[in-house]
Amino acid sequence: MAPGFVFLSSLATAAALTCLPDAVPESQRKNVTIQGVSMPLGYHSLSWESALILKDIWVILMTEVLGINAKDMGVSSNAAQAWWLIGGCENKLGNTFEERQCMQPGFIPECHVIMEMWKNPLTGLIKEYDTWNADLAPVVAKELSYAGSEFLSVFPKAIDLAAQDGIALNFYQSWNASWSNMSRYFSRITDIDFAELANCSAMYKLKVTSFLDTFEEVTGYQGAVVNGEFVCWQDKWLLGPGCRDPDRPELCVPFITAFGWLAESSIQKIFAYNTAMAYGEANTWGLYLDIPRRHDVVVYWWSPDSNFKDMNPSKVIFPGPSNSVAWGNMQRTAQYPESTLVTVLNRALVENSDEWNAKAVKLSKRIDITNPEMDAAMLGLYEKTVANGWSYTNFFNEACEFIKDNWGKVSAWIPSDVECAPGTGVSTASGGRDVRTLEEAASCNWCPPGRYSEAFTLPNAAGTRFVSTYRCSQCAPGQKQPVGGSTSCETCSAGSFSSQPGATACALCRIGSYMGSRGAAECQSCRLPMVTGQEGSLFVEQCQCPRGTVRPCRYRGTMRSECRCNNTEIYQPNTGAACIPCPAGLICELAADEKDLPCTAAMEAPELNYPRPMPEHYTSAENPLSVYKCKDSWICPGNALGKCGPHATGTACGFCEDGYYREVSGHCSQCSAAFRLPLFPVLLMLGGPVALVVMMKLGTKDVLKSQRSIFNEMLGIGYVTLIFMQTLGTNVGILPTAPAAVSDMLSWTPAVSDIASQFRLQCFVSMSFGVEFALKLLAPFYGGVVFLLLYILSRCIPRLHLDKDVIIGTYGGLLNAFVISIVNLSLTLFQTYQHPNGLWSMISAPGVITSSDLWHSLVGGTVFCVMVYCIGGVVATIYALCMAPTHFKDPGFRKRWKFLFLQVRPSAYWWITCSIVKALFLSLTTVIFDSAVAQTVWLGTGLVLYFLSVFWFLPWRASSLLFLDVSLHYVLTVLCLVMPFFIPASATELLDVVAIFIVVCFVGVTFSIGCVLGIVRTQSPNVQRKWRLSYEKSARQLVEVFQVMDDPVVLSKVLQGLSDVDFRLSIDVMKVLSVELLGNKETGRLIWRQHGRMSFNKQQERGPDKPENF
Repeated sequence: MAPGFVFLSSLATAAALTCLPDAVPESQRKNVTIQGVSMPLGYHSLSWESALILKDIWVILMTEVLGINAKDMGVSSNAAQAWWLIGGCENKLGNTFEERQCMQPGFIPECHVIMEMWKNPLTGLIKEYDTWNADLAPVVAKELSYAGSEFLSVFPKAIDLAAQDGIALNFYQSWNASWSNMSRYFSRITDIDFAELANCSAMYKLKVTSFLDTFEEVTGYQGAVVNGEFVCWQDKWLLGPGCRDPDRPELCVPFITAFGWLAESSIQKIFAYNTAMAYGEANTWGLYLDIPRRHDVVVYWWSPDSNFKDMNPSKVIFPGPSNSVAWGNMQRTAQYPESTLVTVLNRALVENSDEWNAKAVKLSKRIDITNPEMDAAMLGLYEKTVANGWSYTNFFNEACEFIKDNWGKVSAWIPSDVECAPGTGVSTASGGRDVRTLEEAASCNWCPPGRYSEAFTLPNAAGTRFVSTYRCSQCAPGQKQPVGGSTSCETCSAGSFSSQPGATACALCRIGSYMGSRGAAECQSCRLPMVTGQEGSLFVEQCQCPRGTVRPCRYRGTMRSECRCNNTEIYQPNTGAACIPCPAGLICELAADEKDLPCTAAMEAPELNYPRPMPEHYTSAENPLSVYKCKDSWICPGNALGKCGPHATGTACGFCEDGYYREVSGHCSQCSAAFRLPLFPVLLMLGGPVALVVMMKLGTKDVLKSQRSIFNEMLGIGYVTLIFMQTLGTNVGILPTAPAAVSDMLSWTPAVSDIASQFRLQCFVSMSFGVEFALKLLAPFYGGVVFLLLYILSRCIPRLHLDKDVIIGTYGGLLNAFVISIVNLSLTLFQTYQHPNGLWSMISAPGVITSSDLWHSLVGGTVFCVMVYCIGGVVATIYALCMAPTHFKDPGFRKRWKFLFLQVRPSAYWWITCSIVKALFLSLTTVIFDSAVAQTVWLGTGLVLYFLSVFWFLPWRASSLLFLDVSLHYVLTVLCLVMPFFIPASATELLDVVAIFIVVCFVGVTFSIGCVLGIVRTQSPNVQRKWRLSYEKSARQLVEVFQVMDDPVVLSKVLQGLSDVDFRLSIDVMKVLSVELLGNKETGRLIWRQHGRMSFNKQQERGPDKPENF
C-alpha cells in the first residue's frame, strides 16, 4: 500500500479505535499550550511499519492514559520533509530557510512529535538547522534502544540456485561480473513492465550534486555520468559496469528500490564492485512490495520491517560498516552503518513549562522498545496482515497488544506526580518513607541525612501500573551519609564502621577492635584481653595487651620467635592466655611485651616496652621479672633494669659502693674524712674509758629512800627521753612512706634505735656485710670487755679505786638505757619484709635475702646474741627483782642493781621489766608481722597497754617523770593513730583491718560486760563480807600506825624519805583522814558531815550525824 493510503487510513480510524478499557474519555482530555495557545498535541509519522507502530503506542498512551488530545499531522516517506515539518517550517519542500519559512514570528507550530526518525540521514539536517538558529531547532529527545539498518537483499530461490554452482550470493565479491554471470539466477530487466518503474529523469537522488561530483572518485568508474547526469537505459534502468552493453540488457540483474531509498549507496556499490546489476525504482509503494513477489530480483530492504518477512530475504554483506564521516562525504561503498533511531520534539513544546506539556514531553522521551520487542511486533503485524489483509487496524491492534502484554514496562513510561527527582524520595501523607504502592505515595521530599535517593519502580496496589521514581532508602550498615539530598551513601573508611541502617556518620573502631577493609558494619574484636592503642585501628597487629598486662613469650607450649634471649628462664612460665597480669611491682604500659626484655644490661633502651620496675622497686638484667621492694623511690627510682639511687648497688639496691655507708634511712652517704682517718677510733678508744670512769665515779652514791636531787631527776628525764627516742626510732623505722615534712623531722630518730650503725665501720676499712653485721652484733660484748678491763686496771692502780658493784651497775645502767636498741639489734636478722617475687630481705639490709648463704651464716651468731641479750637480760633482771625484797638493805646489792631502782617508787620496783617487755614488743613487730596494717595495730596495742600501765601503777619516783612519760607516750600513741593514713593498704589488708576492727569491738564489749557483771557481783553477801573484813584489817593497821604518830620530828623524817610521788600520795591520804576523822576543811575537797568522827563531843551530846548542807 502506498504511504498516502496509510496516512488516509490513519485519519479514518484513529478516532474510532480504543485500546484500554479505562481510557480517559475524549471529553476529559486536555490540550497542551504552545506559545500561549491551547491546542491538541500534533504528531507526525514516517511511512514505514515500525514507525507507525511506535506512533500508535505513543498515541494510545498519550490520549487514553495521560488524557491529552492528539492530532494526526500525516505521514511522510521522506526524512528531510519530516524534519522541516517538526522544525516548524511552513514549507517543508523548500530548498532554503527563506523558502521553508521556519518558526516565523506569529507562527504557531502544530506538529510537535515524530517517533522513530533515522539519525544518520538527520545528521546533515541537524547541522544545517543549528547553523541557521540552534535556539529554534527541534530537540532530539530520545535515542531508541532498537536500531535501523538498510541493505541489499537476495531471496532464498536465487541463493539456493547459485549455491548449487558454488556461488554465495550474500557475499559482495561473488557479484564481480569478471568472475561469474549472475543473470541466470534472476529475472531479466526486460521481464518487468516498464510502466511500473520510475523514469531516471524523475529520480531526484540521481541529481544530487555531491553524489554526481564524487561518483567517479569513489567508484573508479568513468562513463556512467555524462554531462552531469547519469546515463540510463530506456530512462528506466541504470546499468552496472558488468552489463552496460545496451544490446544485451538481459545480462543485468534487476535491483528494485523506491523513492530513492539507499540510492547513492546502492549505485556506488554496483559500480565500485563491478557488478552486473541494474538500478531501478518502483513507481509506487505497492509496486515496490509487489515486483519482488512476481520476479526474481535483488531488493532494497531495511529493518525493522515486516513486508518481506514471509520471503525470508538475506542481506548482501559488504565491507564495513562505513563510518559516519565517510558516509557524510558521500563515500558509501561500505556496509550501511546501523542508524540510531530517535524521537524528535518541537522546541516550543519542550520549552513550555505547562503541566500537560511537561507530561507529554516526559512520556515522549520515555517510550522505548528493544530490537527483540520490535521484531516481535513486526512478526505480529505480518501475521495480522496475512490473516486480515492490510489495514491500519493491524498497526493499532499490534500497538495495543504490545502495551497490554508489556504493561509493567509501559506503565513506567507514564508520568506521575510522585516521580521524584534524584535527591528526593516518595513519602506518604504523614511523611513516612516506607511507600510500597502508588496509592500510598503522596509527595516527593528531600532525603534526610542517613538516607540516599534510590531509583526504584513503584507499583500500584493492583500491580497493573509501575512508576519509575526515587525513594529515600536508609544507608546500609557500613555506610553513612551526613548530607541530605544525596543520591548515594559513602562507604565507611577502613578503621571505622556503622552498625545500624541510616547512619549519618561512621564511628571509629573502639578500643579493642580493628577493621582493615572499607564498608564494615562492625569491627573485629581483638583476642581477649587485648586492646588497641587508639580508636580507628586497622590491623590485627595493632591489638596489644592492655595496661597492667604483658604479652608472654611462652604461649600454649611454644616460644614465640620474636623472643630471642638465650636465657629463656627470664620469661614467664607457659600460659594459655594472650595477656597475663603484670607481675607485682612492675609497670606494664599498653602493648608491654616480654619480647622486649633486654637479654643483657647493655641492651637496655628507652624505647623497649617491657614490664619495667615501679619506683621503690628493683629488678636485675639477669632476672628482669623477679621484683624486689625498696624503701623508697630515691633508693630505687625504677623504670629500668638494675637501676639504683646514687651510689647504691646490689640486690634491691641494698648495699653501698666503697667509700659510702648506708644510713638508717637506706640512703648511701659518703664517708667523711673523720671516719676514714684512724683519729676517730683512737679518740673513741681513749675517750670512751675516761667517760666511763667519770660515770662510775658519779654513780658511787647509794640509793636512798629519797632521791629528790636535781641530778637524779635530770638522770630520770634523760632515761625516759632516751627510751622514748628509741621507741620513736623503732616506730619510724616501721612507718611507711610519710609526707616529706614528717620524714625530714623524724629522720634522725632511727639512728638512736640503732646506735651500732653510727660507728660506720665500713668507712674505716672495706669489709663484707657479714663481718660488719657481726661487729655490730657484738657491740654489747665490747662494752663488757671495756668494763672488765677497767676493773682489772682499777685493781692494778689503787688510786683509781673503782667499786666492783659500781662497775657492774654502770654497765647494767648502759644496757638498760639502750635496752630497746640492744634488743632491736639482736633481732635485726629476723626483722624482714617480703618482696613481690616472694623472697624475704632484712629490713636493715635489703640486699641480704633470707634464703641466701650469707643470711644463713649469720643465724647461729644472732641466735646466741638473742639468748644472751634478751633471755639473759630478762633472767638477770628477774633474779635481781626477786632478790630485792630481802637484799635491798645490802648496800652492795643496791649499787650493783642501782639502775633498776633509782627512778622508780619502792612499791613499783619491778617497773624496769615493762621497759624490757616494751623493747621486745617493739622489736618483734617486723619479726612476727609483714603487713603494715598488722604492724601498726601491734605497735598501737603495745603503746596503749604501756600508757594504761603508767596511769595505773604510777611507777616513777618523781611526778615530773610521770608527766614526761605520759606526755611522750601520748605522742607515740597519736603517731600510731595517724600511721594508717600513710599506708597504701591492699584489698587483703583492708580485710585484715575489718577483722581487727571486729575483734577490738568484741574485746571492748567483753570488758564492758565484765565491768557490769563485776558491779553486780559486789552486791552479793560474800563479797560484802570480804570487803568488810578487808576494811577492818586495814583499820587495825592504821590504828597501829596512828599510835606511834605522835612525834612530829619522826613523821617529818619519814615524809622526807618518801619519793616525790609517794609523798604526794601520803599528803592526799592525810587530807582524807583529816576531813573524815577530824572534820577539818581542806581546799578542793567536799565535806560530807559537820563534825569528824573523832570529835571530843560525845555522840549522845551532839546527836546523830547530819549531812553537811551545801
